[in-house]
Formats: sequence, structure tokens, C-alpha cells
Amino acid sequence: MSSATPAKHHRIFLLSLILFIGSVVFFAVSVILPSCRQKTYPVLNDGELPAELTESNLPMYVSYLYLNQKTPHKGLALMGGIGGVIHSDSAEHATCGFRLIFVTDGVENRPTELAYISSVGGDIQKAELSWAPFTEHGIHTARADIDFLPNAVLNGNELFISVDGEQWYPYLMIESGLAIYFVRVSALPMEVENGYPISQVEKIYRKSCKNR
Repeated sequence: MSSATPAKHHRIFLLSLILFIGSVVFFAVSVILPSCRQKTYPVLNDGELPAELTESNLPMYVSYLYLNQKTPHKGLALMGGIGGVIHSDSAEHATCGFRLIFVTDGVENRPTELAYISSVGGDIQKAELSWAPFTEHGIHTARADIDFLPNAVLNGNELFISVDGEQWYPYLMIESGLAIYFVRVSALPMEVENGYPISQVEKIYRKSCKNR
């Protein structure tokens, strides 16, 4: 047997070992990565969201309902937000940082700010919008910081927001542990008087005054 034969067998063994390791790595990647993507980006059937995400992500759930309604939406709509308190000053205000969830028909320009009223009868304030460069299942997200009065009760409070400065919508605040949510509660914009939206509380108060 020539000296070249052991060297040939050695090369064949190394090649076989490399191919075996490569096939194991390829199999692991093909199995693990889809499962990771499945956990991060759940597969949706007919607009339905898994129950565990519905319970922990109300604004996203409301967005999917809006996207899959029979009548197609038009323009840009803010469906809600998810966040928490990032700063609190007992003398001035508390600031909540929110990830805002929008749906759009794709033709609307993205605004740089939004107007909001954090309490009934409060002043109109502005918050800058920082848009994420990507979308999830047709849903657009942006970051905004919203101020509240330090003694404000957030849970069950109404937050009024206008994306275009003209149409206002009411949003219900919901506290869940350290997380704070708000979700849009009306398909129709609020009535506006002298540039300010009229809340349901104000409507009821005015109606009761007329009946006296």
C-alpha cells in the first residue's frame, strides 16, 4: 500500500466529518428559527389574535379588529398605546412613555406630533412622535411621551387625542401592574367646540343643566 492511501483516507474522513457537522447545524437552524419566529410573530388566521396576546395587548387586539372589519378603514388611526411611567415630579407632573399603535391605508403622511388632553377640562398639549422604521402585520408604531397631573387617577381615566389637530377621539386608560394601556373606545370623532373636544361627561352635564 502506498503512502498516499492513508492520506487519502484521512481527507475523506475529514470531509465526511465536516459534512456531518454541517448537516446537524442546518437541521438545528431549520427547526429552531421557525419556532422562534412563531413566538415573536404569531400566525394570524382571519385576523384572529391568540388569546394570550389578546389579554396582554389590548391596543394590538383593537388594531386587528379595526384592520379586519368589513368596511375598509381610510387614513391614519391611532388605536391605543402601551407604556409606563418614566418620570414623576410630585410638584409638576408625571410622564408616561408610550409605544403608540397606528393603522393606516398606506397613503397618509406620518405626522411629527399629536395633540392630547390628559384630563377632562385640561389644556391641549403636544407630544412629539418618533416613528419606528418597520411595521408588524400592517400596524405602524411610534414613541411618544404624554404628561399627566401628579394626582391623576390613570385607571379608568379618559385620554383625548388628535393626530391631525382636527378630529379628536377618546381613549380609555387601563392599568395592569406596572404597565399602562389606553385603547380607542369610539369609531366616531368627538364633537368640537372652539377647538376643544366635548367629552361625554361634558355632554351629560350640559344636558342636566338644560333640564333644570
